[in-house]
Amino acid sequence: MLIADFSFGEALLTVIWIFLFVAWIMVLFTIVGDLFRDHQLSGWAKAIWILFLIFIPFLTALIYLIVRG
Repeated sequence: MLIADFSFGEALLTVIWIFLFVAWIMVLFTIVGDLFRDHQLSGWAKAIWILFLIFIPFLTALIYLIVRG
């Protein structure tokens, strides 16, 4: 891809996708950090949350934010 073929709209879309990816990574790290700081949750429950975050990340993150806030 030449720079001359890269329009302003494509550049803007690329910036938006990068922003959303970085925001998603921040959400995942926040959830994992919150899980490991919680002393009331057992180790097995933490492991299950992490496994679900790996295999079904978007749905699990949404459920985690609703249930555990």
